[in-house]
Amino acid sequence: FPIHKKGDEFSCEDFFVGNGEFFTEKDYDIADIVIEGFLDGNGTFNGSLKIYGQVIDYTYMNPRKKDVRSNYGKVPLKIGYSMGKVEDSFNNEETWNRINKKVEAYGGIYIYRDGFRVLPYGRIDADFLALEERRNKRIGTYFFSYRRMFGYLELSRTKNSQLKDKSSRERFINNAAYRDFKDDLSAMFIDLAKEYFA
Repeated sequence: FPIHKKGDEFSCEDFFVGNGEFFTEKDYDIADIVIEGFLDGNGTFNGSLKIYGQVIDYTYMNPRKKDVRSNYGKVPLKIGYSMGKVEDSFNNEETWNRINKKVEAYGGIYIYRDGFRVLPYGRIDADFLALEERRNKRIGTYFFSYRRMFGYLELSRTKNSQLKDKSSRERFINNAAYRDFKDDLSAMFIDLAKEYFA
């Protein structure tokens, strides 16, 4: 919540309405792509993929080496994606402009633990999966842009105890569980791009 002093008075610009309302459940209805399901903590994603309103069952298993010590626990996720051009979207111009305004202001993948946001995930400069870096190398193969995404990963202290915050409470400690967590998510997005959008 940025605080601005005006003379002797303080005013607060509300994060949720300062640049337009933050994302709501209704925004997934107008997203061009929606990925919803859960990672099992051991490299497998089970869920669904909605592309332009058509729902497809989607399962992915990362062929990485499995190690019980790096199992990061079940992680529910729901991520929407809005195309960067109105002509590529299934929305009309008015609806696309509405979602595009939010995506430009707040786009990113947010991580919450027990209902509280884990910083800096979700910030424009916090592309922890290197989606933009891969996309810049080969846009035809690596379809997803971090800046066009919105949504969350839902963690809890009990179910995801191996994912530990740094002492500064910014970012996770780069341990084996976190590396596998990132690897599973990255591999899933690469597979989705290859299977459906390349």
